[in-house]
Amino acid sequence: MAKSLDELVNEPLSFDALVLARAEEGVAGRAQGGLSPVEYDRQFGWVDFAKLAGQAAAYLEARDIGPGDRIAICGQNSLAWIVWLAAAAWRGAALIAIHPNLEAENLLAALGQTKPAWLFADQRSRSVELGEIAQEAAEKAQLSGVTIMPGGDGLLDLSAVLDVNARPPSPQGSLDTPLNIQFTSGSTGRPKAVMLSHRALIVNAALTAQTSGIGPGDRMAAPLPLFHSAGLSTGAILSFVSDASWVGFHRFHTETVLDNIIARECTAIIGVPTMYATLLDRMAQTETATPSLRMGIIGGDFFPPDLCQRTVETMGLAHLSLVYGQTEFAPTITVSRGDEPPEYSYTTCGPPLPGVTVRIVDPDSGENGLKEEVGEIWVKGPTMMSGYFDDPQATAAAITPDGWLRTGDLGRVLGGCLQVTARLKELIIRGGENVSPYEVEEALRTATGVADVCVAPMPSDHWGEEICAVLVADRNETIAMATLRNHAQSNLPRHMRPDQYLIWSELPLLANGKVDRWAVKEAVVAGEII
Repeated sequence: MAKSLDELVNEPLSFDALVLARAEEGVAGRAQGGLSPVEYDRQFGWVDFAKLAGQAAAYLEARDIGPGDRIAICGQNSLAWIVWLAAAAWRGAALIAIHPNLEAENLLAALGQTKPAWLFADQRSRSVELGEIAQEAAEKAQLSGVTIMPGGDGLLDLSAVLDVNARPPSPQGSLDTPLNIQFTSGSTGRPKAVMLSHRALIVNAALTAQTSGIGPGDRMAAPLPLFHSAGLSTGAILSFVSDASWVGFHRFHTETVLDNIIARECTAIIGVPTMYATLLDRMAQTETATPSLRMGIIGGDFFPPDLCQRTVETMGLAHLSLVYGQTEFAPTITVSRGDEPPEYSYTTCGPPLPGVTVRIVDPDSGENGLKEEVGEIWVKGPTMMSGYFDDPQATAAAITPDGWLRTGDLGRVLGGCLQVTARLKELIIRGGENVSPYEVEEALRTATGVADVCVAPMPSDHWGEEICAVLVADRNETIAMATLRNHAQSNLPRHMRPDQYLIWSELPLLANGKVDRWAVKEAVVAGEII
């Protein structure tokens, strides 16, 4: 039988074992949760889900996919996405999560980097024929095979692929082997593949549920993408460990999310600040109320205190949990519980999860244990990543010999609560999406007339941060904005395209000849031209 949250923290199950334990509870009539994707007018209880997962595991077994192998999925949120995760666990394999809006070249690079045996992809993603792109990329990467899921735009039709009469193989999941591989960007901005074990994901989800107060009978609106660790762990997997219901969406669409919160009487919601801001604006415009909601989880970005207060008041929440996390930690590190001192309620992300230790380290001197001073945030705990896939050098740079994860973020501890103040890393977080400035720059440098480019964040009330591209024209050349925007549209995913373009005569340089990114950022924020 499935364990309580306390038991799952201390004696976790592998994900396939958890799926089967929840199904046993369902047969006995003791389970309340399940998966409720909005494209279906029903909830898939744990018994139904386990049957699908077993059939999907048989599908993988028939293709010789087993312990130590990897499969990849490139698609929007769906029931099938989670079924393939459970099937991978069942077979002792890992699932690689790939962003469905990647360009063909980047998809091929992701496959080449992680070397999956098989690729599953949506037939379409937004207006793009993703199936065709995936088929070509799989052939170039020399995968064993690819399955293009019938249906459109994330509506993955499992019945067209699975054999309902297939006999499920014996479960082979193992706690300390990778369950999921998530792409992230590090301090160099180059994508790295984070390996997260069954133990890390299950324990982190259980601790997050326990701390935020989500449990059996809750219905959680979860519009975060599954190809991000928060959407997977703090969303879908959290529903398994807590016996809550996951109300999933292909992608975030304001009206769809709001309508389903009301129609399905959701009691909880998880999202990034941009999602909350958009929902609050829509609620004000339509004079809509959400009486069933009792709590929310907000993370993935810096959150203005006034937005948090407005969220609680407008949505009628008893509590809003502010979360700080990183993909490398599966992902939650700290959660506000609602009992913090008033001065820290919306200005910090709360205390660390039980069993997690936070250390503040001077990034220059290496001095640790700073008291209420700003330094780099280091963390240690049971939900640490297993490492970066096939990248021991990057793993050694991120994790100290004595097991501390260098987050690359700056912060301080106030009254036992973590306050994140800035990023040591240079990632831009736009609407909860991590954007590497280096990748944007690389794409824009090939545009007509561009000699050099530096990408910097601009503060945004709506997105948290927006992307500003500062460009220098080739000598005797001019940069046509229409041409530049078309180039960006053809070479960058939607979430990585700059919101603003500036033309400067030159970029400021450091003594070593590198671009002074901080000077560019400060000038952009101040509205100056260097």
